[in-house]
Amino acid sequence: MPARFVMSVGPGQVGDTPPDSGRLIHAAVLNTCRSWQEELGEHLHRGRHAGTALRHLPEQVANQYAGPQSSPLAVTPLILVGEPGEYRFEVGVLDDSLVSPVAQAFEAADELHIGPRLTVPVTRIDVFPCWYGTLGSTTADHWTIQLETATGLYTSGGPDDGPRRALPMPDIGELLTRLARRHDDFAPEPLPAAIGELVGRYLVITDFKIQSAVHTIKVSGRQRTRRRGAKGAIGLELLQPDRHTSVLRHGLDVLLDFANYAGLGHQTTKGMGYTVVSPSDAPQSTKRRKASNERNRATGLAAVRR
Repeated sequence: MPARFVMSVGPGQVGDTPPDSGRLIHAAVLNTCRSWQEELGEHLHRGRHAGTALRHLPEQVANQYAGPQSSPLAVTPLILVGEPGEYRFEVGVLDDSLVSPVAQAFEAADELHIGPRLTVPVTRIDVFPCWYGTLGSTTADHWTIQLETATGLYTSGGPDDGPRRALPMPDIGELLTRLARRHDDFAPEPLPAAIGELVGRYLVITDFKIQSAVHTIKVSGRQRTRRRGAKGAIGLELLQPDRHTSVLRHGLDVLLDFANYAGLGHQTTKGMGYTVVSPSDAPQSTKRRKASNERNRATGLAAVRR
């Protein structure tokens, strides 16, 4: 059961809103959860995998958290919502066993310390849970993906891949392929095996309006670690929707809906890849193309696949 926590926070006591606050929200969330339960903070930080990352924990605790290696956490930066100083941020929790304890940790927190200079009261908490089985409840063949923060990827590197390098404007197919692996880490049932082929061969970009963006993920003294990515809107279309099985199409709907909880790309735990995906109408160019095809079929100018 993934869930989105929308945290509303009031005006801060000290200091201005820090730039690229995603990394500070990440730390604030972990500290809040550690204050409630130390193991909960470790789970959110490192994912449920036994080994070197959990050797400092008691054996029974490490065994309890044996499982997926990807992070069950995604956060957004602070987002201005009203009067100066009134903000919200969102936290995605992907592991159903963590939703309840995270909710309890947030409920127990009267205020959050966001970085060394900003303390904000928690004014409201809205929780939007969704069972994995109910993701993708709307069937569509057109979507709009809104990349709210910088979204990018890194290659894995290696003998067959060359040096590890940034992909600040990554291929949408690669973004969704990696998202599918993250989904299968936590969902009780994996996505259809053919989802990668569907995304790679039949999902196309119909329009886009994006720009380059820079996101700070770490600050150490005067040294800042920055990552580049794309930010803006992308329109998607599933080609030849009638030729795909209902199971496979539903798998695509689930995957795109899951992006609303997990984000896209790398460093989603630090505020990158904040994504809003929604079904959309076909763009005018697609409507004109379909209307033209219908006219051609009516006059015998287009072959109809049987």
